[in-house]
Amino acid sequence: MPLGRPPVATMCALDEADCDRVAAFGLYFGGLCVLDLARSGTKDLHDAISVYGVLTGPDLPTSSITARLLLLHGWEDPVAPPQDVVALGEELNAAKAQWEMRIFGDAMHAFTLEEADMEANGILNNSRAVSEQSKSGREGA
Repeated sequence: MPLGRPPVATMCALDEADCDRVAAFGLYFGGLCVLDLARSGTKDLHDAISVYGVLTGPDLPTSSITARLLLLHGWEDPVAPPQDVVALGEELNAAKAQWEMRIFGDAMHAFTLEEADMEANGILNNSRAVSEQSKSGREGA
């Protein structure tokens, strides 16, 4: 049984749930959780969005990733530096995942949070990246 099956199956048991349209969204640690849920191979997850998530996966066998993935990430994010971005792309290609990544060149970690103001730690709001992210979301609507 894939690792992600029990929580998704539990949610799908709810009358309000439409299990043909399950998606997951996460920021930072939640972004890692979304990726790990997709990595688990669950067939019930259709779409996943990770925003400035940790990108390195668990040391477990790679499953086939069936969910479509969108990753929004800052190139200057010290939590997941460029080498992690490249490694994730290689991992997703090896898993034959359907994925895309939007990289914001001058964005650090937590770029969507207005109160993010610790540039020395690599945590800083980036209003341009937020504006561009909003535009890209409307294009697909």
